[in-house]
Amino acid sequence: MTGHRPPSAPRGRPRAARGVSLIEALVAFAVLGFGMLGVVGLQSTLRYNADIAKQRSEAVRIAEEALEDWRTFSVLQPTPGHAFAYAAIASAPQANVAGYTTNTAYRRTGTVVESVPPGQKTLVVDVEWTDRSGATQSVRLSSLVAGVAPELAATLVAPSTGVPSRRPLGRHSAIPLQARDFGNGQSGFLPPQPGVAWLFDNLSGMFRVCGTAVLNNAVLQLADLVCNNAQNNMLLGGYVRYATNNALPQPGDLSDLNANGPDFALPGISIVQTAPVAFAGAHNCVVSQINAATFRSYYCGVPIDMAQTPPRWSGSIRFGAPLAIAANAADASVNRYRVCRYAFVPASYLNVTDALQNQNFVIILAGDGVNAYTCPAGVTATHQP
Repeated sequence: MTGHRPPSAPRGRPRAARGVSLIEALVAFAVLGFGMLGVVGLQSTLRYNADIAKQRSEAVRIAEEALEDWRTFSVLQPTPGHAFAYAAIASAPQANVAGYTTNTAYRRTGTVVESVPPGQKTLVVDVEWTDRSGATQSVRLSSLVAGVAPELAATLVAPSTGVPSRRPLGRHSAIPLQARDFGNGQSGFLPPQPGVAWLFDNLSGMFRVCGTAVLNNAVLQLADLVCNNAQNNMLLGGYVRYATNNALPQPGDLSDLNANGPDFALPGISIVQTAPVAFAGAHNCVVSQINAATFRSYYCGVPIDMAQTPPRWSGSIRFGAPLAIAANAADASVNRYRVCRYAFVPASYLNVTDALQNQNFVIILAGDGVNAYTCPAGVTATHQP
């Protein structure tokens, strides 16, 4: 019987083709090691940058805090009862400051530069620190602060010309409210002077002096005006109060302001135009009759030089006859008067380019015959001797 021989087993692969050699394993571990080193380096760099970012954020907060501390002034000059004044804003030497969100020590320096002329201050805060690598890092913030009383912050909404963005009746703010709008870009106003009318330009507020026979603003028409004078004028006006009792008035106190008696003649008001823009033209100042509020309003048309850009004038207000004005600050005459200015401007106007309103004054006795009186407390300055 012939037996069946099983097939022979397949011949195996060469021994060299089986498994992984030691060299291949070492190469793989080397490649993996280099990759791990790169990951470790990347992680270290990310952590360092995160630290710097956090420290810089804290430094910015410290600088902003210093700027805001400077901005917390409540008055312009040091005043009892007020913690901080604008005048006290000054440079600060370098000082150490601890961070709230980091364990880093910071060094803060403040620099304040006053503008020329004074009126605003430039604030610069530098904050520096040493990072964990030993390198010095720093941030700088700067800002401006204006020397404006906080209670006047609403003035920030006004344009730099001082003209309100919403003009009364759609006209220049210098035009009196009772002026009659003619509907052609012009308005007419009757100052307290018979036979005279002022023709205003609604946009610029400048006016020409005209003649008229009309005595009531409410019925004034453009056809009623005879305007042969082409000279342009700016309005300068305000109020004059009287306080001729022995006791001097205090700001805002009307108890000793009176209007009766022979002493209260209409004050003579004139404009003296001076350099740098002294235009040779005739001014026109008129004063209203007295009213129940014990004051008189006055209106001055000041000729302006149209050759200037923008048109302007310079000069000052003077009071005179029929009131007898004190000769000087020491004059104590009982029959003379002293003029005090409430308007917050110098006694002389320089390069005026827009109308001036609320240039207000109070007239007091010059003295009691022995002692010369001075202007009430809070008044800017004596207008004239």
